[in-house]
Amino acid sequence: ECAQSQLVCFAPLESVAEGSGPQDVLALALRLQLHAGGNPSEQITEYLRDKTMLLVLDNAETIARHAEFVAELIRECPRLSVLVTSREPLGFEGEAPLFLKGFDLPDDSSLQNGSSPALQLFVHEARERDASFGIERSQFAVFKQICELVDGSPLALRLTAQWSLLLSLEEILERLEASVGFLSPTDARNQR
Repeated sequence: ECAQSQLVCFAPLESVAEGSGPQDVLALALRLQLHAGGNPSEQITEYLRDKTMLLVLDNAETIARHAEFVAELIRECPRLSVLVTSREPLGFEGEAPLFLKGFDLPDDSSLQNGSSPALQLFVHEARERDASFGIERSQFAVFKQICELVDGSPLALRLTAQWSLLLSLEEILERLEASVGFLSPTDARNQR
């Protein structure tokens, strides 16, 4: 249980570079100045040792090879709560995975009245790039197919929506049917 006065630190780990560790990103999120020449893991652990805090490590699949660092934080910092988001479990001792399923596939009525969470998320994300974006009734069947192909995954829907500035829903569906690898988030940004 989190007390209302408990600190929360959100560390987005998608920016951890290949071959590097999460310590720099975590130190930045904590606003912790690491001392040159010292061990970053030890400095972070010492800083967090007496803190009552919820530490959210987002996109932790990027640091899977550093899972022991997360386990060490949990062992050494008894008042620290750690929430890790990842596409796969990290596999450290004491990990308690909770698998979340995607959105339910939209039915015709939820699409027509706009109550489909998948539709709401997709439109919201697409409007971040084009404020006039909308999905016409004639496109509902294509959108339902997109949702089915990505198993209602919110992340996949967000990534798919990034393409809406460049491609029609039909073209997005066509590319998804060819390869779900098409959803690489860097691809959409690089083609603008």
